[in-house]
Amino acid sequence: MVRGASAAPVAAAFDLQRYLLLVGLHVLLGLMCKQSSAISTIYAWGTLLVGVNWARTQRQPEKIAAFAAYIMGAEVLWRMTKAFAFWEFGKYAVVLILLLGCQRWRPVRPTLVSTWYFLLLLPSCIFTWTASDFTFARKQTSFNLSGPLSLAVCAAFCSRLRLDAAALHRIARAAILPIFSVSTVVVFGIATAKELTFGTESNPLMAGGFGANQVTAVFSVGIILTALTALLLSDARNHLQRTFWLVAAVLFSAQSALTFSRSGLYMSGLSVLAAVISTAKSARLRNAYVLTGIVLYVVGTFVVFPLLNSFTGGALEARFSDTNVTGRDMLMKSDLDVFQRHPFLGVGPGMAIANRGITFQAIAAHSEITRTLAEHGILGLGALIILCTGIWRRIASMRDVKMRGLFIATASFGLLCMLSNAMRIVAPAFMIGLIFAAERPVERTAHRR
Repeated sequence: MVRGASAAPVAAAFDLQRYLLLVGLHVLLGLMCKQSSAISTIYAWGTLLVGVNWARTQRQPEKIAAFAAYIMGAEVLWRMTKAFAFWEFGKYAVVLILLLGCQRWRPVRPTLVSTWYFLLLLPSCIFTWTASDFTFARKQTSFNLSGPLSLAVCAAFCSRLRLDAAALHRIARAAILPIFSVSTVVVFGIATAKELTFGTESNPLMAGGFGANQVTAVFSVGIILTALTALLLSDARNHLQRTFWLVAAVLFSAQSALTFSRSGLYMSGLSVLAAVISTAKSARLRNAYVLTGIVLYVVGTFVVFPLLNSFTGGALEARFSDTNVTGRDMLMKSDLDVFQRHPFLGVGPGMAIANRGITFQAIAAHSEITRTLAEHGILGLGALIILCTGIWRRIASMRDVKMRGLFIATASFGLLCMLSNAMRIVAPAFMIGLIFAAERPVERTAHRR
């Protein structure tokens, strides 16, 4: 296992010039994937093969976590560029690599949270498998339980990690790289569109021709990780590096806003705010927050937002002024109605769709919280209580202020994403699972040196 490092040398060990080269390569990779689904397919399966080999040979488990974080950032890119891979490819790739990492590092010893959170969701599967044909049951079980499975595996793997600021910096950098590829695909789509129209709903044209909810969610991950890397993980004395991360955060924020899917900015804003509030007891951090906040407020209010609003003909302001929740409330109400009628075991994974069609639309859930109640009943409620209790206890036990702030942000994002966007992507599972890692004792390591 790698020796711990203090927060100060983190950025000193980070080569910004080399990282910018990697960003440039991912910009090029994004363009290539947009132009050819074959290249996107090779990229997706090649990443999995490299990850499997990495997990079987890597002696530093935090680097395996960094590779899983990379897949988290790339998952939406593969989907939006039509890689020839099954829909849940990103989730199962993360599960496979982390399970191999567990075996390579130490035998798997799941925690109470990771074990019971997932096991309590299994009994209701009997209703799905007995009430429908094999193909439908398989698809619904995979679609609805791949998210909880990946969360359980991420939590189990990360509970064996001992992380410091350097390791977290590495994990964040890995996740951010493919988000630049997503950003490139979106920009290319906007630049080559024959006609751009803006209304009052989420806009696939501004999301690379893909689902705006998923694109804005991955941009939300990028905003959180770039902002907190600048504020908590980078060397405060290296202004160039901090400026780079903040500029990246502004870029991802602007692109998230242009998707017209508001959840991304809301999730990232609340998550970063939670981190700032939890770490503001430190006078040095508080001063940095004030200065950074003033700069970002001025840039956002008087430069970025006016430009974006002008570009959309005023539609952006109208969209974010609208308080309509686009039917999410009806979907959640429908799930709660199902829970009231089937409180013990629910109706089974995927079987609440029909009831959503009665109240709104027969579509997949937008809230993992209410889906879990409707389709898993009281056992699902128990699973959610176990998960939330585990998150709370883990955060309460953290002593390092910066790490606590970062993990509060990742947990906040994960829970908010589960509440509003369900678990369509692996990001909420990985971001929540990450907080179960233990802190590496930085001070004692530094003292021994």
